[in-house]
Amino acid sequence: GLKGESMAGGKIKLSWNGVTGAAGTNIYRQAPSETGMTLLVRVDDVQEYTDQPAEEGIYLYAVSSVRSENGQEAESGLSPSVSVESDSTAPGLPLNLALELIPQGIKAEWETNGYTGEITYRLYRADLALITDVAGLTPIITNIVSTAAIDPTPSLSEHCYAVTAVDQSGNESL
Repeated sequence: GLKGESMAGGKIKLSWNGVTGAAGTNIYRQAPSETGMTLLVRVDDVQEYTDQPAEEGIYLYAVSSVRSENGQEAESGLSPSVSVESDSTAPGLPLNLALELIPQGIKAEWETNGYTGEITYRLYRADLALITDVAGLTPIITNIVSTAAIDPTPSLSEHCYAVTAVDQSGNESL
């Protein structure tokens, strides 16, 4: 069956089971402002496609297999549709990060930013005066569900910390 997954940056990853003997797969999409499915793209020899819609919102997708025989092509009926959200907006930054040296390590605490969707947090550490971008950094703790975490192995050289919020699609603040 067809599966859809919301990804960071508003991308939507589609995957489906291949059909034996199919020459290709037609992917149909209905955008939030549209009233019906339209052909988005035909792909051959793959069972996965990543869409990058221009606008955020809920999209419907369906696929059909294409068979080719004697120079003629025939298309199957559409699969059951899947509904997937395109979300490219990162949640806001966590607020008021505070660090405290405790016997277990460095305790980091912060406040939520009022974001109402499901989020997790990532804690970063670097030997910078200020972390303004996490590109190229590896979080020391991921999938934090509360507003506190403990770095059990503080670094002798990396003393700057930052925390980011990550939504269900993988969009990360900062």
